[in-house]
Amino acid sequence: MDLFIRYFFYLIIYSFLGYLCEVIYVAIRTKKITNRGFLYGPVVPIYGFGALIIILCLTPLYNLGMWYFVFILGVILTSGLEYLTSYAMELIFHMRWWDYSNKKFNINGRVCLLNSTLFGILVMVVMYVIHPFLDSLLDKIKNPAINISLFVILLVFLLTDFILSIIKHINISKMVFKFSNLVEAAQEKANEFKDYISNTKTMKKLSRFALKHPSLKIRFNGKPRRFFSEFIFKASELSKKEKDNEK
Repeated sequence: MDLFIRYFFYLIIYSFLGYLCEVIYVAIRTKKITNRGFLYGPVVPIYGFGALIIILCLTPLYNLGMWYFVFILGVILTSGLEYLTSYAMELIFHMRWWDYSNKKFNINGRVCLLNSTLFGILVMVVMYVIHPFLDSLLDKIKNPAINISLFVILLVFLLTDFILSIIKHINISKMVFKFSNLVEAAQEKANEFKDYISNTKTMKKLSRFALKHPSLKIRFNGKPRRFFSEFIFKASELSKKEKDNEK
């Protein structure tokens, strides 16, 4: 089997296994099945690329029987990849896809000791259990036509999924950005209104004006006219609640 095609199969298979790990892990915590990952399909590429990195970097140590270095460097390599991936995705999409800020021994919320340790254990499972079996399995596919056909099909699937997912998340990023701006603007307006109605002198003047003109009606944003005194009453009630909450 061509070496490039073999490593591409590694990427796809480990991305799929990573997807299964994510789904199972979250299902245990939340007690429900959720579709995990950035892409539409059942693959999480960070696991695939992580597997390629550890296979290329740690195979010499594995061959020497230095399992402790396999574990330690596995933790470092996978944690580094997770940190860089988190940083890059936040830079591109302005969203953080995972956050470990509430966990102990985290670095900027992008990596944490617990997950890094779990990745180290996963590295050991990959190097000593899964990968030897996977290698022997791929060695049985000797027909070049089958290898090339599978390669083309999986490559088209992956690229199509990647392009569609990028478009989707760019659109979501725009919506999130617009939504956050609207929330901030609404909060500013709410604070401005709260400050305004908490001004006792202002409310007293408006209340006297409303009592003096009980039949006065006003219109906001093209909506049907309502009694001005009704707005003043609601504003007064809101102001009282705010003061009670402060106490």
